[in-house]
Amino acid sequence: MRKKIFLFAVGLCGLVEMSAAKELAFKLSAGGSWIDGGDLNATIAGWRRYFQDRQSPYFSATYTLEEMHAFPEIRAELNYCLSSRWSVGIEALWQMQRTKGDIRAQLKKDETTPLSPSGTISISRQETSSKKASFTLESIPVMITVEYSLPVNGKFWVDFGVSGGMAWSKLNYGEDYEYDFHYTREELGPGVSFQYVERFRSAGGYAEKTRSRGPCFSASLAFRFKLRSSLFFVAELFGRWVDLKSWQGEKTDSFEWRQIWGPWGAFSERGESEETSPGRLWRVDVRSEETGRAYPRLVFSEEKPTSSSYLSVRPARINLSGLGLRMGFSYRFGQRI
Repeated sequence: MRKKIFLFAVGLCGLVEMSAAKELAFKLSAGGSWIDGGDLNATIAGWRRYFQDRQSPYFSATYTLEEMHAFPEIRAELNYCLSSRWSVGIEALWQMQRTKGDIRAQLKKDETTPLSPSGTISISRQETSSKKASFTLESIPVMITVEYSLPVNGKFWVDFGVSGGMAWSKLNYGEDYEYDFHYTREELGPGVSFQYVERFRSAGGYAEKTRSRGPCFSASLAFRFKLRSSLFFVAELFGRWVDLKSWQGEKTDSFEWRQIWGPWGAFSERGESEETSPGRLWRVDVRSEETGRAYPRLVFSEEKPTSSSYLSVRPARINLSGLGLRMGFSYRFGQRI
């Protein structure tokens, strides 16, 4: 036991002496990347196409939710210089982006049918929905880095780097919504007057909170300019690959509702409800009966969702892969260059 303690102490002293003889570099930078987004952006764009395809004299919609491609980030890195050209280190990033918008849709249709001998049947249907929706995507990659520095002159270096590690990510979806449905069927004629009414209204808030983690890899090309003896300005181009396949969490739906139905709206009922359940995100391709086309959707469900309108179902894949640029400063401790 004493021998092990002695060897550990000798090794620690050697490591401290080696560190003193070498350099440590701390980098702090900010920037952003242009990401693909995978199933997340496909879903946002798919809803937009759906509402555009459904436009008609009876149906209208507005959709202002935008896709998330620009992904800002802040990065901190600590490097240990093995030689004048090679270094290893650890980097951590914080990335976050949010998109929000309004989604409104209205269906209104009136029909009148002659009823012999001189009566009519009138049917009126009106359906409106409105949502204030938002997606928030956040990620914290932590990676080991290896860099090679190529000096151009005494004040300018080109640094080549590769990194690998893990990314911990969160995706939150939330909406405040209102939904109204009005249906009236009226029969009029000699000695006949009948009206059937059905109305339903609900309003509430819905939220999904999911998490995922997966491998993260990147490659970079940096241009480093010497400002002072230990201070450098760094401009860096990079490419990153992050493909997250398993998103799990929980959803919450809290709402109140009121229903009126029957002859002349004779019956009514109201209530409140709050539901919370675990699950995961699924990518579903849905065929619409109204347009005859298929659209991508993100569906939250504990089990694999099934429906006759689903053409394909698989676990959702949201990637943060893309190209980017960041700028910042590097400060070196130890030897001066």
